[in-house]
Amino acid sequence: THVVPGTESIKNEENQILLPYGKSDSLLVVTKNGGLFLYDGNSVAAFDAPVNEWLKQNFPYSAIQLRNGNYVIGTIRGGALVINSAGERLMLLDRNAGLRDQTIVFPYEDNEGSVWLAMTNGLARFEPQMPFMRYDAANGIESAVFDIKRHNRIIYAGTQLGAFYLDPLAETTPEGLSKAFKPIKEITTYTFVLQEEDGILLAGT
Repeated sequence: THVVPGTESIKNEENQILLPYGKSDSLLVVTKNGGLFLYDGNSVAAFDAPVNEWLKQNFPYSAIQLRNGNYVIGTIRGGALVINSAGERLMLLDRNAGLRDQTIVFPYEDNEGSVWLAMTNGLARFEPQMPFMRYDAANGIESAVFDIKRHNRIIYAGTQLGAFYLDPLAETTPEGLSKAFKPIKEITTYTFVLQEEDGILLAGT
């Protein structure tokens, strides 16, 4: 097997996928166990991407670059991850988002911009240009939601169990599940209404 000059450091990495990167001649290298790398034609270097640890835990198996420059990475155990060119997570599609399977054999972007995910248990289609997120018990929302309000750029939810706020910096579990909503400790009863008055968010319980 011929090793491309400059890539000797990753020659033992499994399942290498090469994709265009940015507007240069560089390549994004997606590996099964080592995360992401960048190859500039002369040498390869580890890509210090925020999603690297998650990828190492979920084993990338397939990947494509979308027309808008983002990437869809299919994994063996974590579903499909959509990232931008900075390696930042944009969307995670897994069982908690409605997929029937966590293993993505191959993603494909059709002429309309929709992305199809070939799994070991069927097909799924999603619209990356119209991103959505599903929040439920896996994300901190464990009961009925009565009201939602954005206040000072933070999303708040009134629920049966009290008021919660969406923490965009929340940590994720090894499975990629974000405990995104956190409780407001002072409000633990039914919260039916969230209303902003004079710059203050009020909760009706």
